[in-house]
Amino acid sequence: MANNREKEYAIYKGTGGRNGAVQFKLVPFQRGRTRKDGKEADAGFILVEAAATTAPDVYDWNNKITFAMDVGDIGQFLVGLGGGHCDIYHQYNNAVKKLAIELGNPDQKNNPTWMLSMTTRPDGSSDWFTIRLPVSCNEAAVLKELMRAAVPVVRGWNEEPLPYTQKDDE
Repeated sequence: MANNREKEYAIYKGTGGRNGAVQFKLVPFQRGRTRKDGKEADAGFILVEAAATTAPDVYDWNNKITFAMDVGDIGQFLVGLGGGHCDIYHQYNNAVKKLAIELGNPDQKNNPTWMLSMTTRPDGSSDWFTIRLPVSCNEAAVLKELMRAAVPVVRGWNEEPLPYTQKDDE
């Protein structure tokens, strides 16, 4: 069984004191887990956390932006990584969050790059806070594979099925 650290993928882009970092954490489907509203969760998710830099290689994780991607969001994100444009919005109470990924400018070897951004407007605020970081073609390739592999885990399709009974067909 993998521990939680093995279910993470991070991209750090704070070397020059610019941009930030993003972490993707797989939270598998788990029977009996409850959501914030008290209902039973019918799927897992990918938790995305982004932090801005405060100095070279120093990240402000105390003021991070978090975003929980469900299966539909993962599909949209894959479209963005495939060269399309992806804007995913979530709203909880009055707080609004946006995760976006779009094709960027080619790198020095003429490989494609992407720009990932996470934006939030906290509950009751009129100010938007955005963290942006470039994603290389190598990082995008890894993200595509991880996102595709996460779908059955998020949906619980990787679990042993419950015993089939004829009543299931009724």
